[in-house]
Amino acid sequence: MSSWRTIRSSQDQTELGQFQFQTHSLKGESGALGFNQLYGIISELDNKTREIQQDGFSVDAIAVIDQLLNQLIAANNKTPNPLLIHPDSAEVIEIAEPVAKATVTATHSSIKVALVDDEFSVGLATSKQLQSFGFEVQCFQSIVDCKQAMEDGPFTIVLLDVVMPDTSEVQVFDFARFCLSQDTRVISLSSKDDLSTRLRAVRAGVDDYALKPVNMNNLVSKIKRVCSLDVDRPYKIVLLDDQTTIGEYFKKIGEQHRFELVSFDNAAAFISNLDVSIPDLFLLDINMPDASGFEVAKILRHEARFEYVPIVFLSADDSNANKLEVLAAGGEDIISKSDSPEFIFKQIEYRVTRGQHIRSLSIKDGLTGLLNHGQLMESLDGFKRLADRMNTRFGLALLDLDDFKSVNDTYGHSIGDNVLTGLSKLLESKIRGSDIVGRYGGEEFLIAFQDVKDAATIVTKLNKIREAFSTILFQTKQGDFSRTFSCGLVMSTPGISINDLVNSADERMYTAKKLVKNQVVSD
Repeated sequence: MSSWRTIRSSQDQTELGQFQFQTHSLKGESGALGFNQLYGIISELDNKTREIQQDGFSVDAIAVIDQLLNQLIAANNKTPNPLLIHPDSAEVIEIAEPVAKATVTATHSSIKVALVDDEFSVGLATSKQLQSFGFEVQCFQSIVDCKQAMEDGPFTIVLLDVVMPDTSEVQVFDFARFCLSQDTRVISLSSKDDLSTRLRAVRAGVDDYALKPVNMNNLVSKIKRVCSLDVDRPYKIVLLDDQTTIGEYFKKIGEQHRFELVSFDNAAAFISNLDVSIPDLFLLDINMPDASGFEVAKILRHEARFEYVPIVFLSADDSNANKLEVLAAGGEDIISKSDSPEFIFKQIEYRVTRGQHIRSLSIKDGLTGLLNHGQLMESLDGFKRLADRMNTRFGLALLDLDDFKSVNDTYGHSIGDNVLTGLSKLLESKIRGSDIVGRYGGEEFLIAFQDVKDAATIVTKLNKIREAFSTILFQTKQGDFSRTFSCGLVMSTPGISINDLVNSADERMYTAKKLVKNQVVSD
């Protein structure tokens, strides 16, 4: 405000130009972060300053700027600042002077992210998006500031811009090495895609490399992979070996390494138990009396749901001929039975973590992170087989967003994607680990509830989810809005196919839409 008083008195165009530059920068930052009220005030301030630059100082223009600045001062004197609060969140982003560091705090996560980027507005915008995925983020404009903050406590991961003013690539990657020495993972962010820069990143030990402008979904996937967020422990291993003592021995050793190992001594029992769950890895003995390990592996590869599950063979014979047989049968590796248990389970762990990552990418919808249509239907088949075997019932619900086309038409497809992602996160957080949820297609989602005796219990749960979703506000420059969904629910019965169940749920969902929308219709 003091600088504006000086400009207003002197009416110096050079000083006004500096004031306008600061105003324009703040406008970009507030817009990128979605602070709509602040953005509106700063936009008016920016427009009026430009008007003065073109037409000269006038009494009316000066009065308008005075009024706008008084609004900003009044808001800043309140705790918390109402212009820095999102309508759908109680969280505040504090912008201090000088602007060198900003903290965006997210809850429900132990992953602490440091973002080092000299472009402050870009850093804050990226931080806010990462916050929506549940990360705790601190944004720095230099490696010096970040390194100083690390003295107060470690970060889980550092997102490190490669190109920064007054900082060489040598200094950037030296800092990356320092982070790694502190058990802090590093992902490089760079607009440079040349071999020399990528080699420097690899030689520094950087965990991953993301090109700018950053695709947020890709960045989140990289963070999850580097921090092993998509890796489920304990690892689930299914062993087939005709020697029961081998199974008992591996199970005992596996428990010490956080492996859950189930063993079978014949192929018939092994195959008949495949529909219970999908393991992280199959461990097969090659030489079996009833069916060889190679033959069992080919049976596994006929099942689409096991397509990305690693198959590793155990054998005393690791000859080249056997290695070729392993590849031909769809296996990944052969481990010698003479290797030490530590070495065997270390090899298995590398295969499992890589396999989990690949499987996660292959089975999940790219936007929502839920099961994609193909994997959803495969999972439902296994769901039904298990229910038939255990003589239990499950519920199947089909959800469809109400008036979703109007979201894309009015606000654009990026906002529509936010709505889909918002609903998917809510669904994920509200269902049990034993249930499954996926994106059926477009704006339709499907949930299967395992081992439920009656529909009333599920209807109650679905209504709670429906009510919670209707309170979520999605922010746009045109204003905030909310959405609802309609839902159809059916209970499984013996003999009915998955397709028939889905069609029945679909009919009930459209019945809900034809009535008053935003409701659940069941049997």
